[in-house]
Amino acid sequence: ADALWLCPVLAYAKPHAHLPMSSASRDNLLIAALDRKTQSEILRLANHHHFESGTELIADGRLISHVFFPVDLVASVLIPLPRSTAVEVAIVGNEGVAGVSILLGPAQPLGRTVVQVAGTALQLRAAAFLAVSRHSPSLADLVNRYLFALLSQTVRTAACNQMHSMQARCARWLLQCQDR
Repeated sequence: ADALWLCPVLAYAKPHAHLPMSSASRDNLLIAALDRKTQSEILRLANHHHFESGTELIADGRLISHVFFPVDLVASVLIPLPRSTAVEVAIVGNEGVAGVSILLGPAQPLGRTVVQVAGTALQLRAAAFLAVSRHSPSLADLVNRYLFALLSQTVRTAACNQMHSMQARCARWLLQCQDR
């Protein structure tokens, strides 16, 4: 599958290839695309954590307290439905950041974010992420592109959920996980 279809922001990101990167910044493509100063600031403020499948990173109905830059985990953004069910509207992997909607203003999440494939992520306090984004034009620009890509993915997922069979939706999900 084509990762650029899944995350068009990567087509516009210009990684600072001439700059040495830590292992953590290489493992998250969004961090890797930032300038060295912003990378260093995020890596200084973030904690590297392992999360098991089923771990709720962001709870529905609670304020976003942290953002998560996946390294090798895959998380689903779920919208709750009546009768204790939910529908997946987006997947976040090493191309992005979970909890990024906090940049749009309200700290209220749009839904739950749950780890589907266990792995590691860089966890950063939401307040620290907001502070870095205010002082880093490269982060603000890249995150805006990522938000557009996430919105695009959400729209495509909604169409896929409506139009395709369970087998086709499963194939899409597996390909999206493989790309991450």
